[in-house]
Amino acid sequence: GRTSGDLDTLLLLLNSNQAVLIENDDSEQTQNSRIADFALPADGSYLILVTRYQRAAGTTTGTYTVSLEG
Repeated sequence: GRTSGDLDTLLLLLNSNQAVLIENDDSEQTQNSRIADFALPADGSYLILVTRYQRAAGTTTGTYTVSLEG
């Protein structure tokens, strides 16, 4: 989640082909992002991508932390 600034995070989970499996912009009415209750479809490599809402066109900035629970 955001730790400083006005950053509006966007969280994406991609498979090994870099196809988006699931994404989240706002979680629980906040500008923080969260992916919960999602089962990975198969064993393999996945990529977690964190950026800001509207990506390059976005204007929010700040710092953030990422955590993963298995």
